[in-house]
Amino acid sequence: MKSISFALFGLFTVLYINGLPVNVKNNDGSDCLYIFDANPCQAWYKQQGNSTTLVNGTPTPPCQISKTFTSPLPNVAGNWITDETCNPKQIIGKCLFHPGAYGCYRSCVGTTGPSGQACYDENGKFIEQSQPGAGSVDAETICGNSPTQDVKHFCADVLPYILCCEFPGTSSSDNCNKYNQARPVGTCQAGWAPIFFCIVLELPWFNYLIFSFMQLLPQLSMLIDILDLIFYNHDLRNYLQINISFIRRHIMNTTVIATGVQVHPTQN
Repeated sequence: MKSISFALFGLFTVLYINGLPVNVKNNDGSDCLYIFDANPCQAWYKQQGNSTTLVNGTPTPPCQISKTFTSPLPNVAGNWITDETCNPKQIIGKCLFHPGAYGCYRSCVGTTGPSGQACYDENGKFIEQSQPGAGSVDAETICGNSPTQDVKHFCADVLPYILCCEFPGTSSSDNCNKYNQARPVGTCQAGWAPIFFCIVLELPWFNYLIFSFMQLLPQLSMLIDILDLIFYNHDLRNYLQINISFIRRHIMNTTVIATGVQVHPTQN
């Protein structure tokens, strides 16, 4: 423990000499003074406020993303960009702080203050609190390429994790639980849209009467394909059978009801 204190004391001496301020108004541990306590994890935990306030102050990530892990995440509020500490494209040193995750994103909506971190498995599914590799909300963002902010993030969010969950002599299951309470994963949100009905009647080149999407995600390209099939007399049923795996992969929390009736012109 003394070696940690001396090493960090040297770090902050260098930062002080270079004129980098490390104190902040928020008492979130970003001043790193808790390291001088006999139980640094407990001292850090006592500094933390209500974690619900922290979660509510950060954007909510999507529950499902594309397996291509594009950056930033398209059509999602919060400017979610790839977390370079857990980038799927990395080969060495990937996800050291989130073992079990395939890749993580950070929400960069400001250059200071809290931000969100969301981690996903290889299928693009959000990793929740109780699962290995889950992300967390951060009291201090690492966005903005600021050395000062990097130090704040290290003191408020990274070093406490090391001391509470990883470092021999200071880590324990109880301390790690305290860290997870103060820096929870948060929640995710599933995309949805109002009920959409397309009712087709009468004319012979309309093959089907009813096609209903309930809580459909905005998969516009698929919708355009379906409209094309309806208006140009293609076989909609075969299309659905061929593309059902696509629909299952890319539409979450969606109920699809398709009823087909062949319509023929009346014979006089």
